Amino acid sequence: MNPGIWKLGDEPVDDCPTFLAHALAMSLRHGPGPWPDEARTLPDVPPPAAEGDLFVPGVVMDGLRSHHFDIAPDAFAVTEIADLLDRLALGVPTQDDLLRLHERASKMSALDIADDLVEQIRLRRPPRNRIRDLGRHLAEHGTRRDSVKIGLVLIGACGDERDRDLLLLLGSLEELTLYAAVALANTQPDRQRAMYELARRVRGWGRIHAVERLRGCDDPEIKAWLLRDGFRNEVMNEYLAHVAATTGLWSPSSAGWTRFRGSGCH
Repeated sequence: MNPGIWKLGDEPVDDCPTFLAHALAMSLRHGPGPWPDEARTLPDVPPPAAEGDLFVPGVVMDGLRSHHFDIAPDAFAVTEIADLLDRLALGVPTQDDLLRLHERASKMSALDIADDLVEQIRLRRPPRNRIRDLGRHLAEHGTRRDSVKIGLVLIGACGDERDRDLLLLLGSLEELTLYAAVALANTQPDRQRAMYELARRVRGWGRIHAVERLRGCDDPEIKAWLLRDGFRNEVMNEYLAHVAATTGLWSPSSAGWTRFRGSGCH
């Protein structure tokens, strides 16, 4: 990085494969999705649990917590990440600062801080283009899921239509669909079509998160798809049956587009 110039380098954050590389490999091998089960073996997957240990994938935890449990915001974590973002966006970023952001983001629960972090960005008003660049850096270079998720949160807060392809690609990984869906809803001028494209790429919790954000859709093609096939998912069709039936037949007011918490049926 050149001192005095605000520019993010392309140096890797560690020696591990990135989520973006994994998504690109799946896309090249299998098309836009839904992808086979091998896509769920993510770059940061932990080693096999000892016999008797229970491992719950992050996508399942995010799904259950966003639908059935109250989420306690982590004010300290929000402030820590917001301060790091300010340091990077308002100063001259160094590789050490970027590595610190990736490292700290990887140790936090993105779901716990997402909405409040977006609010902090709104209140602090750092340069939007720089926050977008930082979000893309986390999303493109991240090797651990919560770093990538927080990158998607930042893109959703400060990104635009240029981020569509990246959001759809990473959102095709079920672990990241919730965060990509909210980002698409916040950044794309044709958010219904963007959400429809994302929903058709996933089939588990990702399908649930995306289809819920089609509630109130007024596009005839999407409404017909919801009734015919959109409600189907690998978790439980009942999660989406009401959305599909009501939106497919008529169009109530849309809700739950732009936040991570409170979008589902509790």
